[in-house]
Amino acid sequence: MTSSRRVLFRCMLVLVLALGAARSAAAMSVVEPLAFWSFRTEPSTSALGAGAAIGMASFDIVPAVEYVYADNSTDWAIDVDAHLPVLALPLVALYMGAGVGFYSQDPDVGDSSTDTGVNVLFGAKGSIGRFKPFGEIRYTTAGPDGIVFMLGTRFHLFD
Repeated sequence: MTSSRRVLFRCMLVLVLALGAARSAAAMSVVEPLAFWSFRTEPSTSALGAGAAIGMASFDIVPAVEYVYADNSTDWAIDVDAHLPVLALPLVALYMGAGVGFYSQDPDVGDSSTDTGVNVLFGAKGSIGRFKPFGEIRYTTAGPDGIVFMLGTRFHLFD
């Protein structure tokens, strides 16, 4: 199995376990699947991702996986972050957070690599019925250090 497939398999396993644990745990208040697009300043490329925001007490645990569109390489990013609310208004909420990130790069020529790093982030999420858009700015040291701009939506399923 190639390195990129192992990373994808691990990420999918984390997401399945997180969603399974969230449905069975009584302390969980909200599970919101999410889909997003991101732009990485280094190596100046975009990515598509999916994950889940799992509400616990007054914060969210957010595991996510991204497929990074890189030239001559297959790149994946896996993140597990904690989001803490900063300001909650009726339609918009601001949050900040931190977490751990993994970046896997499997170039067409050469050796593959997987880097572990730290994420620091700030974001805003809105609420329009079941549609919950969000935007986030993140600094990561996983893989190529840099800023990541993210736009996406959460889907509130369990009411």
